[in-house]
Amino acid sequence: MSDAPLRLAWPRAAIRARVAELGTEITARYAGQELMLVGVLNGAAVFLADLVRCLELPVRIDFLALRPVDPHAVGEAPAALLKDLELDIGGRQVLLVEDVVHSGVTLAQVLRLLQARDPASLRVCTLLDRTVARVTALPVDHVGFRVGLAPLVGYGLDLGGHFRALPDLWEVTDEHALLRDPAGAAESARRALTAREAARD
Repeated sequence: MSDAPLRLAWPRAAIRARVAELGTEITARYAGQELMLVGVLNGAAVFLADLVRCLELPVRIDFLALRPVDPHAVGEAPAALLKDLELDIGGRQVLLVEDVVHSGVTLAQVLRLLQARDPASLRVCTLLDRTVARVTALPVDHVGFRVGLAPLVGYGLDLGGHFRALPDLWEVTDEHALLRDPAGAAESARRALTAREAARD
């Protein structure tokens, strides 16, 4: 699959194992307390859904959504609030759940927004952390995988609205080919993974 537009980065088994480890870490940190998970739509929804099932804590869940001010910006950029929280986070233990932390610009904006609502604590859990792209120093408390600059899709991450449903994480090697035939590329990735697993068996 060397000339394919997608290359497997992390298979679902590795993701599942790492999310379970994060669940153990977070459970230990908040033992005996109720935790409020705040997911950032749309990318973090799949990660949050799996993470919450790995927590041995009483939890509440809410979501917010952002719209980029500049839709053509690369990575994180200032954003406008598209959907606000429905629950009050004042006095609560809050864990912000992200799909990717890139430059940190958007994350810093969200943290300021949430901190102004006076939570008892506010921490960050991200599936992917691109520390190489960071321009703003921020605390990221729980990290699934540290990654480079190559774009990734699958497991909630998209390209042009496609590929969120792929259960594995894939590195994009040819963005133009992906966008020319997203359905074909996704099916090709699934077939390649099936062949890989069959060969291993």
